[in-house]
Amino acid sequence: MKYYPELDGVRAMAALAVVLVHTDRATLPGGVFGVDIFFVLSGYLTTSIAASHRYTFKGFIWRRFIRVWPLMAFVSFCVGALLFSVNLNGLVVWPSLVFLQTFFSPHLSPMGHTWTLTMEMSFYILIALLAYCRLNVLRISLALYVICVMSRYALPVNSIYYLPGPHSSGLFLGAILATSRFTLPKPFVNLTLVTSLVMFAFVAIVGENSIGGLPTAILIAEWVGVGIIAACISAPSWAGILLRWKPIRYLGWISYGIYIWHIPVLVFFKDKETVPKFIATVLTTIILASLTYYFLEKPLLVKRPPRRGEPHDHDVKVKVADRGGFEPPTP
Repeated sequence: MKYYPELDGVRAMAALAVVLVHTDRATLPGGVFGVDIFFVLSGYLTTSIAASHRYTFKGFIWRRFIRVWPLMAFVSFCVGALLFSVNLNGLVVWPSLVFLQTFFSPHLSPMGHTWTLTMEMSFYILIALLAYCRLNVLRISLALYVICVMSRYALPVNSIYYLPGPHSSGLFLGAILATSRFTLPKPFVNLTLVTSLVMFAFVAIVGENSIGGLPTAILIAEWVGVGIIAACISAPSWAGILLRWKPIRYLGWISYGIYIWHIPVLVFFKDKETVPKFIATVLTTIILASLTYYFLEKPLLVKRPPRRGEPHDHDVKVKVADRGGFEPPTP
């Protein structure tokens, strides 16, 4: 699929918003909705790959698995070992290893933030089944999106955030964007991108309580994500200059590592004052994310499973420096 450098900037923006809100919720109470931007982007990119049928079903699922699990497992083992070393229960990390964290009190675990990966992996399997069974992905995604949104308003507010159904709507919205092949007319690209970024900043600053509660805040954040992504894939724009800036793009490349590392690092610095804690957390997280990107993620990303018609021992090196979303573009 075509590489859009602005999407790396979107990932960096969302990741930093999540890190900031976990460092000090009072400063950016709506930063948690960076997760919903991630969901829409993930749904868009994953569905685009699945719908292209570039890989076999097995190859597609395997690539999603090696993109997500190795780093999560490495950090989980590190956290578990550290907990055991100070006579605490290191087994609390086990749900993250099997993509079940969302069902085991994620707010009480140092790896609780991996609840998002439960939803991601479930979506990967579902969208692959729909695509490879040649079903109408657009219509089914639209129906599932409506069901997710309706359930979010029907269920108690304190139970919807970690539930795969009510909070999976962003993934299906991304799938709708991918399969509808929607793009903006060029004259509207700059306006849409600026408006969407301003809206995301507004939601992040005021939080859900000022915009109708959690269900509505998630809904707004998802559609803001659609606006940002639609603008980025429609045409290059002056409004996307910052998102295309190489240092921001680099943070996008390592954004998965930033997300996985930031909570364990934050726990380590929890006794510091807010500003030093944020600086220490961000710098340490970026260093660890960079190390695991180059020594763990990148070696796995430079190989891909065989496409249809290729021998199974076919191994192709790909250019990792130019990454479109969750993986580098492949030849």
